[in-house]
Amino acid sequence: FGILTNVVMTLVYYKHTKNTVLSIIFGVFLIAFHNNILNYFNGLETSLAMFMGSLLIFMLQKYYGRSLSRVHILALGGLIAFAMLARIDMSIMVFFIGLYLLVNHGLRSTFFIAVTALIIISPMWGYNLIYTGSILPESGQAVKNIVAFHQTVHLTPLKSMQMAWKTLDVFSLHYATSSFISLAILFLSCCHGVYAAIKNKNFTLELVLIVTMISTIGFYVFYLPAFWFFDRYLAFSLLLGVFLVFCLFEKIMVANRKM
Repeated sequence: FGILTNVVMTLVYYKHTKNTVLSIIFGVFLIAFHNNILNYFNGLETSLAMFMGSLLIFMLQKYYGRSLSRVHILALGGLIAFAMLARIDMSIMVFFIGLYLLVNHGLRSTFFIAVTALIIISPMWGYNLIYTGSILPESGQAVKNIVAFHQTVHLTPLKSMQMAWKTLDVFSLHYATSSFISLAILFLSCCHGVYAAIKNKNFTLELVLIVTMISTIGFYVFYLPAFWFFDRYLAFSLLLGVFLVFCLFEKIMVANRKM
């Protein structure tokens, strides 16, 4: 699924930028640093969730500005459900996608997409509720208990941030200068995406990716800092971050051509 995610996100980038050369570079970059980004051997649930997430982005991009047919609604609802079944933390992205759909496709389409997703996912939630007393996977509570133990012994928010950054450091350099530069570029990429959304007065798909990435990182750093799983929990956020940085590169190239 990691390889398929690579292909889908490269297509998303090409459709977003219409730049063939940069799209090839982006795809090759994901392959070259696959151990740090997509991690093709990162486990089925993580790689499946990333693939479903990338397909969701691709579909939303494809349907932008178009009215959604019944087939589109079923496809989006199904992808949302399977993404959440793969990893429950994909619900962070699903929440912002819901807002995006509401703004760009209206209440009716959003409602039926949500109903479709609930119909697909409800059997698993019902099973969890009957046998564990919660709709959430039982492993989630186990992870929270382990995190609580580490927090009583040594784990602080600052250490969680440091461990998260080591996971998000694509080049595995782990020293201050490169980390600062990488973080600064990512920050500029996010600022540019937010500015573009405000300027166009629209809840853009790029804005969905930005708030998803920031919210997911914040959730795991400050609420559930299971640092031993950061390479899985933050994998999709890292992929989104790389995508956003490449989007900034493309905007810089376009601006230079106009000068």
